[in-house]
Amino acid sequence: MNFIASNYFTIAVHPNTYSPNDLTTVSSGPVIPYGSTIITDNQITMPGDPTGLEDTFYVEDLGDLINTRGLTRYWFDIYYGPDDGSKYTLNQNEKNAATFGNTLITNFRNRALSGNNVFISWAS
Repeated sequence: MNFIASNYFTIAVHPNTYSPNDLTTVSSGPVIPYGSTIITDNQITMPGDPTGLEDTFYVEDLGDLINTRGLTRYWFDIYYGPDDGSKYTLNQNEKNAATFGNTLITNFRNRALSGNNVFISWAS
């Protein structure tokens, strides 16, 4: 898969199959197809985003491959930008992502998934 991550727009979703074997998980593909557009019914406040509010996101990656956090099937993770690799300090992307935290969105639009609940979280 080749994609260019874009801060505040690119999202990761769960795989179709959870497996402790990464190859099995990744080969199962995403629960929401790559390239899909997800539109939330309400704009989401995005700390650090120059426009401040977003409602449109693009599926470009897999995340939480074995559902370690037990989130909904239609969870998605918003990309906030690269981290600096430091274990001891947070860069601005990481601070913005931590400020965002976790949010429950009750409705979003996608041809196949309209009306499902989705739990979104952050990543950097």
